[in-house]
Amino acid sequence: MSTYKCVFLDWAFTLSNSLFWEHLNDPEHTHFRAFQIIQKALFGKQGMHELMLDWMRGKLTSEDVVAAVCQQHVDLDPEMLLAELELSCSRMQFVSPQVPTYVSRLRARGIKVVVATDNMDTFTRWTTPALQLHTLFDDVLNSYDLQGLKADVDASGHSVFFDAYLQKQQIAYGESVLIDDGDENLAR
Repeated sequence: MSTYKCVFLDWAFTLSNSLFWEHLNDPEHTHFRAFQIIQKALFGKQGMHELMLDWMRGKLTSEDVVAAVCQQHVDLDPEMLLAELELSCSRMQFVSPQVPTYVSRLRARGIKVVVATDNMDTFTRWTTPALQLHTLFDDVLNSYDLQGLKADVDASGHSVFFDAYLQKQQIAYGESVLIDDGDENLAR
């Protein structure tokens, strides 16, 4: 049995089930209609998928994305949407209150535990500080900051997302594992 030096943990639907603007998903909420519009515009079948990818790759900010949605839906208030986005991101929660305990146990065994997320500036700006992720985990890798998704490779075939971290930590391929809800085989 091999022992891993590093465990990479995905955020969305692995460490957390929290969603952007999820607190607005209540028919009684003042901004419920705005929630429905933005969910369809960004995350629906006919959503702005290229915009979302650019956002995750650090090419757009939250302000840019909110402005783009509001250009298509002029009745939406961009300041309100951004404030509610910040609120939802700062209130995100782990899938279980036991997550910090499990992370601490792995770290106590000398295994690095790193959040590895294809995410937006929202994660770095609001979620990470609100949940104090830098104190709980050894590191937080966000595609927005790295300007590449977990599946992205450069011209030489190296991971845009993982390689710099692995090299800096002197972790060889095969000495780490990625736990992710996606179906991509990205474990190194």
